[in-house]
Amino acid sequence: MARNSIFQEERKQAILNILKENNRIDVPYMCEIFNISPSTARNDLNMLESENLIKRTHGGAILKVKNEEKEIPSTENEKTMLDEKTLIAKKALDFINDGETVGISTGSSGYALSKALINKNNLTVITNDVKIACFLEQNTNFTIFIIGGVIRNQFHYIMDNVDLPKNISINKFFFSSNGFTIEHGATISDIMLSKNEKILLNLSQKRILLCDHSKLGKTHFAQILPLDKIDEIIIDNGISKSYIKDFKKASYHITIAD
Repeated sequence: MARNSIFQEERKQAILNILKENNRIDVPYMCEIFNISPSTARNDLNMLESENLIKRTHGGAILKVKNEEKEIPSTENEKTMLDEKTLIAKKALDFINDGETVGISTGSSGYALSKALINKNNLTVITNDVKIACFLEQNTNFTIFIIGGVIRNQFHYIMDNVDLPKNISINKFFFSSNGFTIEHGATISDIMLSKNEKILLNLSQKRILLCDHSKLGKTHFAQILPLDKIDEIIIDNGISKSYIKDFKKASYHITIAD
């Protein structure tokens, strides 16, 4: 094998290692760390994409996750990135004032937030998650509204069409996603859930995404909101420096929980 081919194989493995660590990579960064031209960097990414190992994005790539669209049941998902979700939930409390109306979307991040709310007072909570509603009913004196419909087995959220009065107003709505990218915003696998959450989000004065760093660089089937429609993003301190730079390039301020 020619020496330049060996170099390329070494670079390809190094690229995959970077993607596993940071979820994404871009061409300028590759040029800097590997001392190669932009065309060589793009060629490396094209080869990795042809091998079905990565997914090309504008100016770079993200790691292609096998079975990315497969959802993890809520009981299992609550065990992943638990410390990070707890940090994010505690930071989210800074955005909640006593007496407000707060929306909390289904998911392990929303459940972590519900557990952090117990020291708040006089809240009205709207949720599409039975487990969140039950926890708050048992541990607080909040007024709780849960939307009606059919419960999705193993996910404990209401999945029928949301039917809410159009004259209600939610001060802040906290939601999560299966994936997030600068280009595609917050995305999830379930299109029905994305439609339902958009209804609640449209009734909200402020939309806040709870996003642990493992979601960054991943895109799923259904978009919840693009970046420019999200008022605040709270991310744990595991976010990579390259992704912080991307948010700065997009002129978007994020809140880092630490």
